[in-house]
Amino acid sequence: TRLEAVNLYESLYQLEVLLRSFQRSDVPVLLENLNLSGNPLGDLGMNVLSRLLYVLWCRGARVRVLKLRRCECTEDGVEDLARVIRGGWLSCLETLDLEDVARAAFFSSFAEPEGKAFP
Repeated sequence: TRLEAVNLYESLYQLEVLLRSFQRSDVPVLLENLNLSGNPLGDLGMNVLSRLLYVLWCRGARVRVLKLRRCECTEDGVEDLARVIRGGWLSCLETLDLEDVARAAFFSSFAEPEGKAFP
């Protein structure tokens, strides 16, 4: 399946549908650009996103651009994203666009000992 970019606006439900769809499929996916800016994902949404990124990686997707501005997540949600990166599932990532608060929490999470394994 050739899916190069996904832009979702204000819908955690759409993100969950994507996750379920890719979990049920074994078709390779090409996804390079994922823009979730402006979605009030919160920590639950960041957890769903983290699981989605893992499933996409298993299907061959290599996300290069990930935009997450104004997603309303706390340090817990950012930790889920950091776990994905530590796991190597975003090894091709070239651009990570986070707002200032999330960016600070994200980088501080790498100073913490690694948490539970994901997914």
